[in-house]
Amino acid sequence: MFKNICKQSGVVHVTFEMIQSIVPRHAHTSSAVLDVSPGPAAGIMEYETAEVDAGIKIQKFWRRCSPKLLGYREFLQSQQGQAIEKYLDLCVKHSGRLAFKVLLVSQGVEASLRLAALQASLNQKHLDVMRLIVEVDVELSFYETIDSVLEALNRLDGLLKIQADDLSEVVLAKLIEGGDVPELQRFLHGVKTDLAEAEKELLELEPTMGQVYRHVRKEGGS
Repeated sequence: MFKNICKQSGVVHVTFEMIQSIVPRHAHTSSAVLDVSPGPAAGIMEYETAEVDAGIKIQKFWRRCSPKLLGYREFLQSQQGQAIEKYLDLCVKHSGRLAFKVLLVSQGVEASLRLAALQASLNQKHLDVMRLIVEVDVELSFYETIDSVLEALNRLDGLLKIQADDLSEVVLAKLIEGGDVPELQRFLHGVKTDLAEAEKELLELEPTMGQVYRHVRKEGGS
């Protein structure tokens, strides 16, 4: 609700300090005089009782609601919040029914977060291996192990790119516009199945990655 209000024309964004500045410490008089000017030439602004009362009400409302509003803003800036907002906007843009929103906010967001976590882990492992190759002198025979790790990482990277394409706006928009809820459900189930397979393969790669790290520590300490 507040997000939509803020988008309206003529709405001015103010800080709590600006609201507080128009409420005098003793608001029981019929009017209050407050100098809000940065210099002596700007003059004096006078506030009547109704304006002061309005300021007090706004101040109380802000004190009560600002933690929730700020928490909501932080949530929207999180990865999960951004994914939810993306899918809701996608449904609005392509006239998706409530069932599509429910599926995308639950299963679609879950798939997006899992994909992002896999991509981050994969990228970090790839950077680690490349850095170790550059910074440490490794015996020639061990390069076969390193090469197998890079091949596995590159293959997983290709699989994740396919999943990213599947969760793209273009693909999901076609499914929404198709109007077939069970089809979208089957599609998201397939995406999550593929992600589970990628997670399994990445986990199976951990022992080999451990050998690489141990070998490099050994070479670095010698």
